[in-house]
Amino acid sequence: MYISHKHKVLFMPIPKSGCTTTKRLLWYMDSGFIPKGDIHNAHVTKEFNNLSVLINNAELDDYYKFCVVRDPVNRLISAYNHRVLVLGEIKNSQKVNNTTGLPNEPTFKQFVRRLGEYKKKVPVINHHVLPMHEFIGEDPNFYYKIYKLSNINSELIPLLEKKCGHDLKLDMTINKSPHVVKREDLSKELIDKIKTIYQKDYDIYGKYL
Repeated sequence: MYISHKHKVLFMPIPKSGCTTTKRLLWYMDSGFIPKGDIHNAHVTKEFNNLSVLINNAELDDYYKFCVVRDPVNRLISAYNHRVLVLGEIKNSQKVNNTTGLPNEPTFKQFVRRLGEYKKKVPVINHHVLPMHEFIGEDPNFYYKIYKLSNINSELIPLLEKKCGHDLKLDMTINKSPHVVKREDLSKELIDKIKTIYQKDYDIYGKYL
């Protein structure tokens, strides 16, 4: 998570859902300096198994708690485009390469159909495709505001600028991947399979997507 005690803001990040962008915005908001290097070295995104610690922390009651959500289908496509195609994290995995019959350069369809195997073999893939609720919990009421990824520029940035008193203009191309796989090119069957995998996210956060 990212907590700004200076501005009383608490952000619960989700990988592949504006995580890098929002952490950089908050860093800039707190310091007034444009962040350099890998922001994740300072603020590591983790799944939060004990969110109740935060929920029951009275010292955080008046903090502006928020998260940024993304449609799970689009989020998985983004994870594949960036982590698999651009960074080659499956291709470079020794465990995958040592597993007979498991493609080390999977198509998106293969990636989805054998997602469980890739998650077990490649921890960084697992981290980026875990359901959203593994990171932000199962109670939307914990948050003052739940933003859609597409509303970072129009809603979140103006709010943070008001809190800190200076503009937050940053390079928003960080971690953007080429759209090698596009949602409109996927079959209904494959999209439905992804929705089934992330059904709990849709059940809890569907109205915010």
